[in-house]
Amino acid sequence: MKITLDPIQFVFTPSTNTVSFVPMSGAFKPERLLAVINTTTGKLVYSAASQPAGFGGTFSTTTFPNDTLTYFSSNAGQSASDILQVLYDSETQPQIVSGNVSSYILESGGNTIGGVQDAASGDYKLLTASNTYAADGTPILSTVDPMTGGDGLNIHLQSSSYGGQVGNPIPVPNNNNALSVGFLNNSVLVSPAMDPVTNQLIVQSSGVPLQAVDLTSVDGAPIALGSAPMGSSLPVTIASDQTAIPITSSSPINVNVTQSVSQDILGVAIGGNRNNQIEIAFNTAPGAALITNTFTGSGSVNITNGHSIYQTGTSTSSSARAVSVQTTTYRPAHEIYAAFTAAFQTPQASCQSRIGLFDASNGFAIGYNGGTFSVFVRNGGVETSTPQSSFNTDTLTGLSTSKFKRNGIPESISFAVSNLFRIRFAWLGSANIFFEVFSPDGEWVLFHNIRQPNTSFNPSIQNPNLPMTLELVKTGGGLTNSTLTTACWGAGTTSAYSPITDTLNDKSLAALTRSVITGVTTGGGGGYVNVKVNPSGALVTDSTISGTVATNISQYGGTATTLGQKAMTASMPVVLASDQSSVNIGLPDLYTAGAINTAIGNNLFNAVAGPTGTDASGYKSAAVQVFLTAAGGSIEFQHSSDNTNWVTIPVFRVDSVSPNPITGVIAGVISSNVYHFPIKQRYIRLNVTATLSGSPRANLRLSQESWSPIIPVSVQSVAGNLNATVSGSLTSAGTVTQATAANLNCTAVVAGATLASTAVGDMVSVSTVASGNSGATGISTLNSHAHSFQVTNLITTGTGSIDAVIQESYDAGANWIDIFHLDRVTGVGTVRQQIPSLKVNGDRIRYAWTVTGTLTTATMSVIRIPRQVTSGNLRRIYNRTLDPNTLGSSTASLFTEGCEYTDLIVNMAASGTAPVIQLQGSEDNTNWYNIGTALTATVGSTTALSLADGSVPKFCRATVATAGAGSTLNYIAIKAKGAS
Repeated sequence: MKITLDPIQFVFTPSTNTVSFVPMSGAFKPERLLAVINTTTGKLVYSAASQPAGFGGTFSTTTFPNDTLTYFSSNAGQSASDILQVLYDSETQPQIVSGNVSSYILESGGNTIGGVQDAASGDYKLLTASNTYAADGTPILSTVDPMTGGDGLNIHLQSSSYGGQVGNPIPVPNNNNALSVGFLNNSVLVSPAMDPVTNQLIVQSSGVPLQAVDLTSVDGAPIALGSAPMGSSLPVTIASDQTAIPITSSSPINVNVTQSVSQDILGVAIGGNRNNQIEIAFNTAPGAALITNTFTGSGSVNITNGHSIYQTGTSTSSSARAVSVQTTTYRPAHEIYAAFTAAFQTPQASCQSRIGLFDASNGFAIGYNGGTFSVFVRNGGVETSTPQSSFNTDTLTGLSTSKFKRNGIPESISFAVSNLFRIRFAWLGSANIFFEVFSPDGEWVLFHNIRQPNTSFNPSIQNPNLPMTLELVKTGGGLTNSTLTTACWGAGTTSAYSPITDTLNDKSLAALTRSVITGVTTGGGGGYVNVKVNPSGALVTDSTISGTVATNISQYGGTATTLGQKAMTASMPVVLASDQSSVNIGLPDLYTAGAINTAIGNNLFNAVAGPTGTDASGYKSAAVQVFLTAAGGSIEFQHSSDNTNWVTIPVFRVDSVSPNPITGVIAGVISSNVYHFPIKQRYIRLNVTATLSGSPRANLRLSQESWSPIIPVSVQSVAGNLNATVSGSLTSAGTVTQATAANLNCTAVVAGATLASTAVGDMVSVSTVASGNSGATGISTLNSHAHSFQVTNLITTGTGSIDAVIQESYDAGANWIDIFHLDRVTGVGTVRQQIPSLKVNGDRIRYAWTVTGTLTTATMSVIRIPRQVTSGNLRRIYNRTLDPNTLGSSTASLFTEGCEYTDLIVNMAASGTAPVIQLQGSEDNTNWYNIGTALTATVGSTTALSLADGSVPKFCRATVATAGAGSTLNYIAIKAKGAS
């Protein structure tokens, strides 16, 4: 029969050309749909007939039971709010029954049983399926419409005034022997009524009683009125909208409540009293006090849009790991839980991504095992996983049995978007472990339950006190970046108690207890008012002061105060102004006495044995008295900038007149010598280089006085004022009348040396048409401390350039070190360069030059002025061969020991993309570290970086930190200078 469906039985969505009959709960059949008409627009939407063409449609095949129509007609001008007329062919043939119905037919499992009521006795009589009788015993039907079915009962209602079947067959469920009866009256299912006196079921048609059914027995068992055991009672269900049922009794009531979210795993009532022991929100960086982040390779974390995005990056074998500083604290017979948000993106076969309550050896987690979402158990370092397809409660794939629902309809979960998960377990070694997710309908859905009891001799995990952990570990190749996103963590226990011995700290959580201080007013009847505090929480006292009031601060904090300097504990706290001008601070000398120590590698400055250096920050010079009580072994003065890498300190003996420092190990002989030296690095030590004998020790004095060498001056060469040792055989012990190298323990003066500042022509018009130097042995500098230079280059003919350099040697010319590079000379003409006072530390100097291009006539002249005065260290090198387009390309190193300031100058040609140049330092000319901020070069101009660290490394160089592209370098210059 054709009917019109009620609007609540379908959903119209013009934007997708669909009409969904999901609300019919599986009763919809596509073959019975006749037509769909939009009565608002007057348009035909769908027709089951072949004409008109273009108004057909298809039904869904991906969902059961094919209850979504996708129509072919245009949806132009239609809206979801339009009124539809849906014509449908109903299976029901409603008929109105007239007269008294006194017979019935029951069908069970396809077997039809006829029955009539005896008019005289009123008893029901069961007859065969092929014979049905009226009340007077005459046959009504010779055959019965056979119906197929399962366990359901079908009832046929018949009337004695009609010679045949007049009622519709009504399907009646027969579940657990519970019988219910309904009747279709004009297509409306009418619920039956129960006679409260006879306990008979009354079925009516048009208000006329049809048949009384006695419910004094069910399934052959008698049912009496009143309370009965469950086995003798009718099964019922409480309505979904059942109002509250009051429970009253004067005696204790036992109520068995099915476990829900208001109880933990062991049935302990929670009532909202979850007690977090770990709380981390990722809308801002949590900080090292809450979480420890560890990364390898290209692993990283980025906080954006209110959550943290942890990622492996594209490098092979990268990782990102986050571990909470706090851990859960387990209490027996209570639940431990962890709730957190997570979104897993780009899972891949070479990556493990997980989050949960676990550490390196124990715990539980969820995440991806390669490309498969799984749950994990880690016990004693052994990990097992269960894939999503094997979840034993809900696979979260949208099956009809799933409790992960939206608007009551199951849907498949997406692990790529943020979802709220929870892991719960009540350890005791063998309690269950629940893995849950929060559904769109606001319900916690248990998707996997590890039923631990009665399964293992050992506990589920070996340690239940666990941190919250997130980890992404990339185990192999592939350039894909795998990410795991989280917004918030919370973990703890259902126990509100902690051991009384637990220590509280800044991360401990506690309930707030607030109080209000009130006081009685002095006026207005003495009422009570609240006491005020200032914004910092201090009590506010209002008072009115007139005139001049003297305040005597005789006490501060209950402690008596008097004028004059006191110890810190008896002084008032003050703070210097933010714009405080410079304050002169006198750092007193520091005296330390080292312990007796003879073992190799120990620092004699230390009061306790060990190699650790002595921090000399803020001091400029040192004096050390060394006590050696027996011969044997050796010691060496050393300094370092990092307390790890050590180099020798040149030191001087106070009682020595030699201007040459001691630059190596000092043999252990019986002595109590005093040594002094300048401080150029942060750490110093007196290192035992060979096992000492006796009871060696050292007393150290650190001072802010600038160090200066001792220069011996002789007024008269007589034995009374010379520290002279007579050598050879003496025939008499008379007065020494002449001091010469032969009879004095001193070095003879080099011929031609003088203490005066006299100009020396080291080179005069030496040809420089080819690269060369001023000589293999160089020029001695033993009798001077500083030198000034004037270098003149003359290019007469040719096309090329000259790069000249001043070098020094410490080993009489065997090896040479560049100490100052001159500016490049190019083009025909004369160029003079002046080099200011330059400190020379070696025993010889020479001049070298490099010619680029072709010069046919070129000369160089050098005038040098040696001086006995001290001079600041000055060093400079040029580099014009570094490749600015190659990462890690470096200049030669510059010896900068004793310097305090460093400049880096980069001059680029006008082409390409300029590089980033980094200044580096080293103590051994092999291992390098960065100094200051990298310098970004500028194409076509000169850029410079100046560092005033107060302590420059032993060696400096420049290196390419970020390669340029198509860039050309003119030169890089490194210049270092110091006060002494």
